[in-house]
Amino acid sequence: MATWQSFGKLFGVATLFDFGEKRCRKNLPLGDTVQPPAYVSLIHSEFVQLAGDVGSDLLVLEELGMIRSGSCWQIPFSQSNPSAFEDRTLIELVSQLRSLGVKFGEDFKQMCDPATYMRELRSRSALDGGFDTIAFRGPQDWIITTVP
Repeated sequence: MATWQSFGKLFGVATLFDFGEKRCRKNLPLGDTVQPPAYVSLIHSEFVQLAGDVGSDLLVLEELGMIRSGSCWQIPFSQSNPSAFEDRTLIELVSQLRSLGVKFGEDFKQMCDPATYMRELRSRSALDGGFDTIAFRGPQDWIITTVP
């Protein structure tokens, strides 16, 4: 781990991991309030919930049916199969989100977080290709991982 400091202000911390997946960290000056990139924070039986900066893809996401629900964004879908791993509607939706560059959240508090769901789809050969995950260590402190 390397740390850079200038004029007493921490500018960033760089970390490098080599676990077969490419990882990169968003290095931000302290005090900045930058939102993380758009990411799937929850997959529910009736909707996919998005968080982060959805503004850059707002028009495309609205075409997918994204709506504002309270303080979060959701894309509702009609469940076509009781098993989320065989639900073609949901699989097509997450595939479209992946092609837009939307990240998939890693959250140990969820039984099956969005990143785990995507890994399981790949292991079942229901999804081809890589995707990006995002994990948080704290406010303004996230890691984006590319799963090849």
